[in-house]
Formats: sequence, structure tokens, C-alpha cells
Amino acid sequence: MFGTSRFIRGALTAVDKAARGTSEKETLQPKAEFEALQSLLTDLKTSTESLQQQRIVEALQVYLHQQSRDASSAIFHRIVEVLTNEIFELTISPEKQCKIAGVKALECLIDLDFEESTAAKITKLSNYIQAVLDSDTDLTVLCAAARALGRIVRIEGTVTAEIVDADMKKALNWCGQAEKRLAAALILKELALNAPPLFYVQIASFFGSIWDALTDQRTDARFASAEALSVALQLTESRKSRQRGQLYDQLWQRSLVAIKAGTAESVHGGLLVIGELIVNARDFMQPRYKDITETVLRLKDFNKAEKERGLVKRTVISLIPRLATFSPQNFVRFYFKSSMEHMMERFTHNDEKEKAAVFDSTGGLISLCKGFRSQIMPFIPRIMEHVKIALSTFRNNHPESLAAVVCISKMGAVAGPEIEEQASDLLPLLFNVGLNETLTKSLKELSLNIPSLDGYIQAGILTLLSLTITKKPFPLKQTNSSIEYNIFRAVSAKLTQNLSNLIVSEETIVFALKTLGSFGFEKETVLDFVRDNIVSFLDDSSNIIRKEAAKTCAMIARPVEKRLSTQTIDTISEIIEKLLLVGIADTDPSIRHAVLSSLDEQFDGFLAEPENLRSLFIALNDEVFEIRTIAIKMIGRLTLRNPAFVMPSMRKTLVQLLTELEFSGDSRNKEESAALLGHLINSSKQLTQPYVQAILDALLPKLNDENPRVASSILQTLGELARVAGEEIDPYLLQLLPIILDSLQDQSSLNKRYVALKVLGQLVESTGKAVDPYMQYPKLMDVLLNMLKVERVSHIRKELLRVLGFLGALDPYKFKINQDELKADGKLFDADENSSDYSVLNTIPATSIEYYPTAATIALMRILNDASLSVHHNVVIKTILSILEQLSQSQIRPLVRFILPPFLARIRSSDPSVRETLLQQLGELISIMGHLVQDYLSQIFDIVRDYWNTFLLSIISIIETISNVVTEGFKVYLPS
Repeated sequence: MFGTSRFIRGALTAVDKAARGTSEKETLQPKAEFEALQSLLTDLKTSTESLQQQRIVEALQVYLHQQSRDASSAIFHRIVEVLTNEIFELTISPEKQCKIAGVKALECLIDLDFEESTAAKITKLSNYIQAVLDSDTDLTVLCAAARALGRIVRIEGTVTAEIVDADMKKALNWCGQAEKRLAAALILKELALNAPPLFYVQIASFFGSIWDALTDQRTDARFASAEALSVALQLTESRKSRQRGQLYDQLWQRSLVAIKAGTAESVHGGLLVIGELIVNARDFMQPRYKDITETVLRLKDFNKAEKERGLVKRTVISLIPRLATFSPQNFVRFYFKSSMEHMMERFTHNDEKEKAAVFDSTGGLISLCKGFRSQIMPFIPRIMEHVKIALSTFRNNHPESLAAVVCISKMGAVAGPEIEEQASDLLPLLFNVGLNETLTKSLKELSLNIPSLDGYIQAGILTLLSLTITKKPFPLKQTNSSIEYNIFRAVSAKLTQNLSNLIVSEETIVFALKTLGSFGFEKETVLDFVRDNIVSFLDDSSNIIRKEAAKTCAMIARPVEKRLSTQTIDTISEIIEKLLLVGIADTDPSIRHAVLSSLDEQFDGFLAEPENLRSLFIALNDEVFEIRTIAIKMIGRLTLRNPAFVMPSMRKTLVQLLTELEFSGDSRNKEESAALLGHLINSSKQLTQPYVQAILDALLPKLNDENPRVASSILQTLGELARVAGEEIDPYLLQLLPIILDSLQDQSSLNKRYVALKVLGQLVESTGKAVDPYMQYPKLMDVLLNMLKVERVSHIRKELLRVLGFLGALDPYKFKINQDELKADGKLFDADENSSDYSVLNTIPATSIEYYPTAATIALMRILNDASLSVHHNVVIKTILSILEQLSQSQIRPLVRFILPPFLARIRSSDPSVRETLLQQLGELISIMGHLVQDYLSQIFDIVRDYWNTFLLSIISIIETISNVVTEGFKVYLPS
């Protein structure tokens, strides 16, 4: 068995390497540039805690992003190849931890832009995920793989549709296989969430197949199936289709049948379905409310054998708040008292999971029925007694005690000051639960609903935070806090005694720091504590603690008040100076980034001080581009605050950026300089106003840069400059608009289309040239309207609508006259290219033998003309050759004008790596077309001359073919 497994693994490895075109000899040896990657991958494989693993994944994402920007194309391609090889090895590993590590590393590649077509990339990554889903049954592994698959299918495209269709069919088939149902449910949920239009096509099949998984023996499979059903029901409800009622009725009837079957699995599955129907099919379930409620409540004492004891009873209890939400008035009238009595009775049992569920449902039910206080109030004392028992029995984040904490906060929302005395008695027990998000959130709500307890709660939280962070009580001063000093001393002394053996971990300290910054304490109460204790954590050895300490310091020091005392100002200044020191000197780029990001506009009065500005100018030289971006935005913002200090240095920065943009030979440097220049223009308009012409002179020659990322960055910067320059940019519109029009039609780059749209809007808005672009470039309207039809990305659609608004409405008559004039002058380029090609079909009878070859050829050449579909170009050319081989010369003659001109243009615009293949295919075309190519010989020989030295063998082959098929015409070109 071991030998077979090893053989299969070796075979898979060999197949994968063959698909990538690599060999064992080409396997990369570890080098210096890969040490960081290898270190991250090693840490990812050995990490056991989910939080630690998430941090490593984030570090891997940062590393890949930086390498994509800073490394050369060849090195970055090798980095991706090494990572892809490692991911493959991890995903076929028999170890659970390695598989999870492989899946999480794979997610880093999904949104990464590297030199591989999107279709090929997502196909490869999808295959790796499929291997995990096919071979594993562990819940944690399957959840991670299904989430990764969901991220993959978010990417739009034909290949994605094929992946979704194949995965849907496979998952629906797996619903009938017991060992595969968990994986099937997780896949179906992710497909419904991330590809709803494609999922909805098979919605009827989903509802028919999911039942086997809903009644599976495994509890995990049933819960996962219910989650998938929930998403599918939400999707069905949003579509408002006629088949909804029929689908809902089938679910309802089958749930009743499952409950009548009587087994624990079928009853549980039926209840889960009813719960989802209540939430997601309200209109359908409304007439059946009485039947639903009585069906559910009849099962509250279910006592048949179950694999997981009490699961059906807990499910019934969890459904009670949903039933109340569905119709509060009817529930309170007929079922509230009996339901509450049932839950009070369940409190007396020893099942901890059931008690936690009862607390959750009790709190939820009270919260939902708070309009019926007369029915609720008689149960409050009994609930309080059970809360006290739970808090006295369990500590340290126990599920039952946490549920009790939430329950008391919801009772406070309903009863308010009426339960002040009971809540006050429970406060010491509440703090014994330990510091966690549930406690802090519940206490915050309790202090809002019972204001008289606010002092006690703040005193307790501050003491708990101080004991966690400094292991000492909070040093409250009598003069600078609204908390009553005597109350604080009493609460602090009692808590300090109760929590003397408090165990503190790194995660607890991080959460304590986060709570200190977000709980809403008065600045005067905690500012000195932050200066004296939290600032010291900025030098902690743990990166995560340093980052959270920086965020907390910024949150507390933020000067939101209009008037501050001299002492407060001095303290804030001291904290900001320390933060800026960390922001420029910390070894971790993410901490430097976090510090500078947290110092927003509210700190400007302090940041404008000369010593702080010096620190910000140092940050302008940071090695990380994103940090330099934040720094230049901040300094630009401060230009008006301290112009005497800022302006001279900013002028030097402006000149430096223009110099780098004009003379740098590195594409990455030029791209970053253009982007920084754009941020500088946007944040300090007054500074750049006198230099508009100089900036234009530097930017315009670079618009046609051979690197598309540089050209896109420069175009975006010009958009920002247009907002400053206004009418000064008018003379350059004719130069900019064609570039923008080309970028709008580039389907290969989402970012390029968005930048082009945004810049077009900025140019029109700044110059006031509404309607004029339509008149100069009639094709623009068709391009924008076609984008409106097909563009799915929300932020691009939003920007598109803004641009259409800026461009304004157009008189159709004037537009038509303008088109005719431009055509007459020969200035209307490509306006009707596609439509004129297809108009030829109107002259050919549909029954003619020439019709279908012509239609197919025109459609194929449209694909060849679209650079964004380059992944299909090779297949297109082979298909055209195959079509031509079946036709006679007379049938080929009308097709030549559709084929040769775009084919020759594609040879010139193609990547050098594929140009040789295209030249070989040109020879085949010439051989098939024969003397029909004579009209295009001059264009063909232009290509022959241009690529004579580069692709000599292919060029000689083309010349030989021409000499055989065009004897007379060839002699004209022989001397050259």
C-alpha cells in the first residue's frame, strides 16, 4: 500500500512538472533571493495555531506583493514557480497540517498578477484544490480548500464558468455518496456565495440533491448542508422567480417527512430545513406559522438515541427565537409562556452545551419580545438566578458562562434600571469570566442601558486591562477622571484580589491593548496610563504587540476635543514623537505602515511641528513604496499648516520625482515616481500649481512607455494633474483621448480600464469639455455603453456612470452629421469595423455555401484582434487554417481581406516569444491562399525586412513559399 501511494505521488509530480514545461534538471537551487520565501514556507508548515498561521500567510502575501514590484521579471517568475512547486507538494501530502498550509499559500497566488494567463492560472490552482477536496475527509482541511475554491471562482471568465459547472455537477453527485457529502456541502456553499449566477442555473438540481446530505450520519455534514441551503434560499428569494413557491413547498413537505421518520439524523435535518425556511422564505411560511411552531415545539422532549446527545433538543431551543422573530405578537400570545417555562426547566439539567444554548435562546427571545414587558418581567428573577449559578461555576471563557454574560446584557436592554441591583451584584462574577470580546461588548451594552453602572463597569474593565498589561492595578488619579474615586478603589481592590493568579498570553495582551483603545474611556482617564505604560510596548520583541500598541497609542492620543489643557497637549506631543520614531525606525514594515496610517488629519496640528515634519521627510525615503505613499500624502496635507517649513523641501521632492521619471532606466522606479507624483499633486494643489507645465512636459512623452504599468501610472497622474491644471490641459486632450480609448477596451487589465475611466472623468470635469469627446471620437459612446452592458465589477460600474454623467447628453442629429463629416475627411477610425465586417453577411444568402465559412472567419478574426484574448489566438489561427484547407481558391478569395491584414498586424504586436510561431503560420497561410496574397505582398515583405536578422529561418521559409505560389509578383521584390 505504501509503495502504491509513493508511486502515485511520484506520477502526479512528474505530470505536473511536464505540464509546466520543466524537468528535474531545471529544478531551482536555493539562492539568496529565495531564503525569505523558504523561511516563510517552513514556518507555515510547522505552525499549529490558526492565528500564527494567519500571520505567516499575511507575511507571505506582503513578500509576494513586494517581489512583484521590486524583483526583475525573471526572478519573480522563478519565485512563483518555486512557490507553486511547494504548494503542489503540500497539497498531496498525507499530513493535515501540510495540506492546510498548502491551501493557504495557494490563496496568496489567486489575486497575484504574474506572467501567466488568467485562464491557465486559475485552471492550475483549481486543479490543486480539487486534489485536496477529492482525497480528504477532515473538516478543517475541507473548509480551507472550499474557501480557496470560492475565491478562485470569483474571477470572471469562460474558464471560471467551466470550473463552476464541473464542480457543481461533481458536488451534486457527491451528495449521494456518504463519505463525500461533507465536501459536497462545503463546495456548494462556496459556489453559491461566490458565483451566484452560475450556481442558480442548477438551483432545482441543488434542492433535489441536498437532502441526502441534510440527513447524513455526520453532524458536520448536516450543519454544512444547512449553511449551503441557507445561501441557496437567499439566492432564490432574491431572484423572484415563479418556481420559488414550488421549490419551497418541496422543502417543507420533505422536512415533515424527515421528522416523521423519527430517527435522530432525519429529525435534526428536518429542523435545520425549517429553520432556514423561516428566515429565508417568510412569505411562503407565513400561512403555515401555527403548523411550523407546533411541529418544532412537539420535539422539545425528543428522547431517541443520538450520536451527539441532546442535539435535537438544542436545535429546538435554538429555533425558538426564530419562531418569535417570524411573528412576535402571535408567539407571545400563544407560545411565549410555555417556551420560557421549558427553558427554565432545561436550566436544571447538567448538559453544559444545552445550558449554553438555553442562555442564548433566552437572551434572544427576551430581546425580540421586549415590547411585551409584562410577560417578560416575571421570568427575570429566575433567569438572574441561573446566570449567577453559571458565573459562579465556570470561569475563563467557558461557553456556558459566556452565554450567561450575553444573556444579562440583553436583559439589561429590556428591563434597564429595574434590574440595576441584581446586575450590580453580578458584576464581580462577570469579570471572573476573563478578558474577551464577549465580555467587553456585553458590558458596554450594559453600561448604556443601565447608566448608573457605568462607573462600576469602567472601573472593572480598567482594572482588568491594567492587570493584564502591567500586572498592577490601574493608577487612577482623583483629579482627571469622571469615575468616582471611592467606587474605583473598592472595585479595583476586589478584582485585584480575585484575579491574583491571572494567566496572561501574547493574544490576551493584544486584545487588552485593542480594548483599551476602543472601549470609549475618557482621554483624561487613560492618557497618562498610555504614556507611562503602553508606550513602552512600542519596543516589545513581539511584532504583533508593537503594532497593536502603536494603534492604541494613536487611538487614545487622537485630539478630537476642541479644547485641550496644556498638560494634555504636552502628553499627546510626547506620544506622537515616540510614534513617529517607531514609524521611521521599526524593523517591521507593517508596523511602520500601521503607525503612519493611524496618524490621520486630526493629528495635523501636532504633525506640523518642525521636529515631527523632519521625521515624515525621513519616511519619504523608506524602502517600502506604500509607506512612502502615506508619507507624501501626509506632508502634502501639512503644506497649508506649516508652509514655511514644508514648501522648500517639497519643491526638492517634486524636482527629484520629475528627474527620476525622466531619466531613470528602471521601469519600477518610473512607475513608483509617477504614482508618488500623483499623490503629491492630489494632496498639495497649491504647491504644484506653478509647475503644471513642467510636470506636463515630463509626463506626456512617457505616456507611450513600453511598460504598460508605467503608462497606466502616468495616465493616472495626468488625471490628478488635470484637476489642478484645469483649462491648461486643453491642448493635450487630442493626445490623451486616443490612449484613454484604447485603455478602456483592454479586457486583459481590470485596473487599466478603471484608471482610464477615472482619468476620462477627471479630464472632462476639469476642462468642462462635456460632449466634445463624443464628437471627436464617435467610437467612445459605443465603448462606454458596451461597458455598461457587460461590466460586472461594482466600482468600475460606479465610475462609468459618473463619467457618463460628466460627458452629458448628446443631440443625435448633430452626432450623425459629425460622423458623416469625419468619415468624409477620413478621420473616423475603426468606428464601424465590426459592423462593416458583419454587413458582408447581409449580401450572402444564408443558404449559400459561402455563408458559414465567412461568418466563422469574421468571428475568429475578432478574437484575434482582441489582445486580451491572446490565450486563444493559437487555437484561432489553427482553426482558420483548417477552414481554409477545406475551401477552394474561389471560396477563399473573399476571405483574404478579413484574414491577412489583422494577421500581419498581430505579428507586429505580439510578444517576441510567440512571433516565430506566427511567422511559421504565416508561411502556411501563404501556401494555402496561393496567388491570392499578391495584393498584400508589400506588407508581407515589410515584415520580412523587419525580422530578417531575428527570425532568419522562418523568414527564408516564407520567401521560399512566396516564390512558389506568386512567381511573377515575387520578381519585383527580389532585388531588395
